[in-house]
Amino acid sequence: MSVTAKRISYAELSAWPYDGKRYELVDGEVYVSPSPITIHQRVVRNLAVSLGSFVKHHGLGEVFFAPYDVVLSEFNAFQPDLIFVSKAREQVITEKHISGPPDLVVEVLSESTMAHDRHDKLPRYAKYGVTECWYVDPSPRTLELFQRSGDRYLLTTVLAIGDTLSSPLLPGWSIPVEAIFE
Repeated sequence: MSVTAKRISYAELSAWPYDGKRYELVDGEVYVSPSPITIHQRVVRNLAVSLGSFVKHHGLGEVFFAPYDVVLSEFNAFQPDLIFVSKAREQVITEKHISGPPDLVVEVLSESTMAHDRHDKLPRYAKYGVTECWYVDPSPRTLELFQRSGDRYLLTTVLAIGDTLSSPLLPGWSIPVEAIFE
């Protein structure tokens, strides 16, 4: 849901007093997201523990989770549910936020944010250089994996219970889909 009538910059948004809400910026328009529900939190936790442990153990980079700003441009800043930044891109990690495209963003879909995630965020993640994007949908318990091709994404894989998630960004890492939803 958009909460501003005029276009603002990330600098203006970051000057707002903290009120505990999750704000995102899409072409200068501010959107607020509701608090995540229980299954959303479980999915983020399970992926963060698995992915974070693997990344740390192998010295591949860092894993972060919301709320944490990913600033892609002056007028586009998001809070993906999970973020992976490789060693090769570690210069985008600043003291306050990620300033530039991470390697991977993960969005856990919900009824209230699905349209925003798919129509507003996905094309901008591709445009600004995020290599890979995963959409996790708790309702049918599926995952969609998008890989960047030029300035857009191609849907490369759809996974369901019984499948195993892996990524070319993380050779040797995998997790059964059912473990993501436990």
